[in-house]
Amino acid sequence: MVEHWCPIAGSWVHEDVIRAAHIFPYSAGQTAMDELFGRDADDREELFEAQNGMMMSSDAEKRIANGCIVLVPDVPNDATAIVYDEWTKAKIKNYKLRDLRPTDKCMRIALPGSRINKEHGADRKHWHELDGQKVTFRSDFRPRARYLYWQFAVSLLRKALQTQHRENNPLTEEFCKQFWGTRGRWIKQKHLLGFKEYLGHAVELENLMEAAIEPDSEEDKGPDAGGVIVACNQLREVRQRTSKGWKDDEEVDSDDDNDEMDITNKDFLEAPFFSYLK
Repeated sequence: MVEHWCPIAGSWVHEDVIRAAHIFPYSAGQTAMDELFGRDADDREELFEAQNGMMMSSDAEKRIANGCIVLVPDVPNDATAIVYDEWTKAKIKNYKLRDLRPTDKCMRIALPGSRINKEHGADRKHWHELDGQKVTFRSDFRPRARYLYWQFAVSLLRKALQTQHRENNPLTEEFCKQFWGTRGRWIKQKHLLGFKEYLGHAVELENLMEAAIEPDSEEDKGPDAGGVIVACNQLREVRQRTSKGWKDDEEVDSDDDNDEMDITNKDFLEAPFFSYLK
């Protein structure tokens, strides 16, 4: 049987479980992607490009989509501004894994074994043991940092909604800095402000603003709920897919692949599906 490399698990997996996983959800559409991130000088659409995806096992895809695992810059937790800037400017960026939900049952499960791993005498690890492990790509190609940052922000949103009523909320400024403290410009400022406004005083996420793309005009300063709308819909789709057994060949609520998400519809934020996160 053919096996393929999973950079998340850092091991070989059977070909029937390898996936080309999108990072920014393609269900949101190219228009939403452009509104959140803008476009480069070459004006290229990236929704369905390799820059917005990663090859990984279906088990890894599930844990990333459910906010258990995030990819963050591979720098020390106490890295200086100089180290962060060097990472941001690097052509080939390295990442490591962080476990946001180490006590979850799905993170205490052993990684699947494979023929090649066994032949090389590799020990089987549990998912939670991957915390801090470097993401091992097999080439110099990397996904765009801004899309990985998006997944990080969505995972923080999920965790914030799950923990906002606890006395000891883990989402502190120091927590976020240790996970992704670079000063790159990844997402438009108005949409990151929208994240902060939507969460209110539940968490302190000032460090998120280090990733803001400066506005071009006064009208573009925000805050804007567009990013939250896309994130909410992404979390809803993950919940629906999980409830259906995470069938890899099944789309969730996809009536028309050409539909573009309306990220101006603020009534979307009143949807009751968020109650399951609280």
